[in-house]
Amino acid sequence: MEKAHPPTRKGKTMSVSIVKDKKLLREFKIETKDKNKTLSIFHGNILEDKSDLIGISVYDRQESKGDLYNSFQQHFLNNESYSMERKLLADAENGWTGIASLSGQDILYIHFDSKEGTPLQDKNFKSILKMTFATLNSLLFEGKEIQNIALPVLFRKGISKEDYTNYIHLFLYESFKFLRKNRSIETLRIYVWHMEDVNSWNQVLNDKLQISIEKEVNDLQITRLKQEIVLELHSPVLQEILSNFDREKAAYWLSKKETNLKQIASVADSFVNSIVNAMCKLPGISEEIKSLPPFHKVKAIKHQRLVIEWFADYMISVKTFKFYLREEIPSKLDEYHYLLQILQVLGYCRSLFLEGDKVYEK
Repeated sequence: MEKAHPPTRKGKTMSVSIVKDKKLLREFKIETKDKNKTLSIFHGNILEDKSDLIGISVYDRQESKGDLYNSFQQHFLNNESYSMERKLLADAENGWTGIASLSGQDILYIHFDSKEGTPLQDKNFKSILKMTFATLNSLLFEGKEIQNIALPVLFRKGISKEDYTNYIHLFLYESFKFLRKNRSIETLRIYVWHMEDVNSWNQVLNDKLQISIEKEVNDLQITRLKQEIVLELHSPVLQEILSNFDREKAAYWLSKKETNLKQIASVADSFVNSIVNAMCKLPGISEEIKSLPPFHKVKAIKHQRLVIEWFADYMISVKTFKFYLREEIPSKLDEYHYLLQILQVLGYCRSLFLEGDKVYEK
């Protein structure tokens, strides 16, 4: 494979101050059959992390290669243990990845064929994240002994405020999937570099994320979730998309002190059907997809990447939960996660169909 030169001193200095310490924003325990994994999100400087592998984003059309790369070269320019970069994977439209090592720590370079601040479209950051995690999988397949990984928020300056929440969800979704899939990985740490981004991450991490670190939940948490779903159902967008009958039925069962999951799962299944039917009226949905049954519509929409992947997965999960109830008695944690998935699907649906003050019309 082709090799690149080690870091040089070309380029300007950092345009933002470096965080000297790190602050834990949120940590998630992910239970698997083999071992428990940890996903941690920090506000801090990834260059101070001692994980087996750290990621560095690189703007290939920028002389300084970007803030993070520039800081990395300033810190480690003269380190004799630095090995040459080896190219790993390439994305025809966006960039490529390479691997080097420094004092026993692997350095994963994620290259973007652009200048710092170039706007990233939804398809760009999806592709870059896919390429990054595919590279990690390929390294493990090669036999790399990696247990702990640290990644930065990739190419943040190119992500608009409107797209940033979706980006966070996608980054977290790919991270959870990677941790569940790979037995040897124990921890994955995501570093939020810019202080101005912390509020955006906290909002998603504290209010909108399906996976909870809690192993137990109480009745009050479940009651609050049910109340949030009912409030969401009153939004003008969802009143247009969901039938009054389904919304009233859901509000009735969600208001009960004891949760009847079978009734809720039934109406939530109808919610997803209505949402998918509404999506089929948007541009870009083929006639072939429109003719499919609701469940297969969701799978086809996911396969063709017509919506953000976690949203399609949540819709599938909401629809299939009724089959789970036939075989298993859910725990309170199962109940909590399921209700949170419903809330997520409804919330994202509202943002998907709302453009400013214009509500999607049936």
